[in-house]
Amino acid sequence: MKICTKCGHSKDVDQFHRHPQTKDGRHPTCKVCICRAKAEHYAANRAKKSAKARASYRRNRSKRLETKRRYRTKNRQMLIMKDSLRHAAHPEKRRASAAARYAIKQGVLVKGTCESCGTGECVEGHHEDYANPLDVNWLCRSCHLLLHGERKRATAPDIEEKQG
Repeated sequence: MKICTKCGHSKDVDQFHRHPQTKDGRHPTCKVCICRAKAEHYAANRAKKSAKARASYRRNRSKRLETKRRYRTKNRQMLIMKDSLRHAAHPEKRRASAAARYAIKQGVLVKGTCESCGTGECVEGHHEDYANPLDVNWLCRSCHLLLHGERKRATAPDIEEKQG
């Protein structure tokens, strides 16, 4: 048993991350408190972190694209297999995406700005219901990823329940 320096609760040693520089080899703060502190820090500094990430993304674009190209060339067969498995597992997603792409090409659907933040760059279509392929919400890449991340967190078990 070990006492967390943040919350003061006595917990099993396996509830603390390993830390080679401490006497007992474990971090003084429990995993739950560390996770909570990281989430609070991210929420408080989200705009700054996003701006820094965007600047890095733009600065290293050519290098990153070249690395991706080499990876795709080297692992072509494996990537084709993964794509076919994903498409076979979710045919409704593929049909909805294909219908939306075709509608855009024909001029039936027009890409708009992000419905969440209003930006016009890197806009993607999001389907709430794959049965209605032309009912699309336009979201920028980061808002689209945030939306799916929130959905995953909403369906995932609570961290404290998992570790407690």
